[in-house]
This record gives sequence, C-alpha cells and structure tokens, in this order.
Amino acid sequence: MNQLKLWKKGLLLAALSVMVATAAYAQEPIEKGAWIFSGGSNFGYNSVSQSGGGSSISTVNLNLKGGYFFMDNLAGGLLFDYYSVSGGGSSSSLTGIGLFGRYYISGKFFLGAGFQSMSSGSGGNSSTQIPIEAGYALFFNKTVAMEPALVYKSYDGGSTFGLNLGFTVFLGRGE
Repeated sequence: MNQLKLWKKGLLLAALSVMVATAAYAQEPIEKGAWIFSGGSNFGYNSVSQSGGGSSISTVNLNLKGGYFFMDNLAGGLLFDYYSVSGGGSSSSLTGIGLFGRYYISGKFFLGAGFQSMSSGSGGNSSTQIPIEAGYALFFNKTVAMEPALVYKSYDGGSTFGLNLGFTVFLGRGE
C-alpha cells in the first residue's frame, strides 16, 4: 500500500512538472491561418462475470482531425473515427466522418463539438453522433502538444463518456 502512495505522488509530481515546463508555450493565442492535425485514441477492456461463466469485451477507438484556424483560437475542420468492439464470440466495427469545431482558451484549455455520420462495417447500418469535448493542451514546444480530454458522445439510442488522449501538431503557428 505504501508503494501505491509513493507511485501516486510521483505521478502527480511528474504531471505538475510537465504542466509548469510547458506553460510558457501555452500563453500565446493560436493565430488565424494556422493548421491543426490531431490523432487520438482510447482503449477499453471490460470483464463481465455471470453465474454461468464470464466474458470480456475489448474496445478500441482511433480518431483523426484536420482543420484550419479561421480566427485566433478557433479552428474547424474534418474528423474521422474508427471503433472496434470484440468479445463474447463476436466483433463489430464502425467508421465515421464529420465536422468539428474547437476553441482554445488562453491557448491551452479547449472546448470542442462536432457532428458525424457513422456506418457499421458489417450491417450497413448508419447513425449520427454528436461529440463534445473539453481538455487541456500540454505543449512540448510551439507546434506539438499532448491533449488529454473528457469526451461525451450522443448518438441514436444512447451516449458514451470517456477520457481521450491525443497528440496535436499546429502548423503555421507564430510565423
């Protein structure tokens, strides 16, 4: 138990160090005319125990975004998502394409929303999704940032909530 507390303190210290070290890069606005390219993912694994035995479900979500800053701190563009779910003797996948908008507050906090059309790889079914995100840009330099974000997605018949981790490249920033 003592090692767990030490690990948690070390993780907290590392996170604070990264935030302090990158704060200088995050004070400037992201200027109109810059480009944004982002890739992110979240992975999940669930084990379900039932009286007759257990099963497990694995999920993978990969997402890509590319866009343009139409004004300082405000970008819009295209997004692409791929979902894969496997377990319990079956698997399925979904792909989606759509539009997104993202606003950066002080060049470091961001809020975003989008709209996308999803289609399944096996049944040809389609649906729409509305993703909403809030996160923080941890800049390594003026052009590269790691962006953890809380993501809520509303879709036909339900919703999901999770943590996404992405890396973003900003081209044309500060030129």
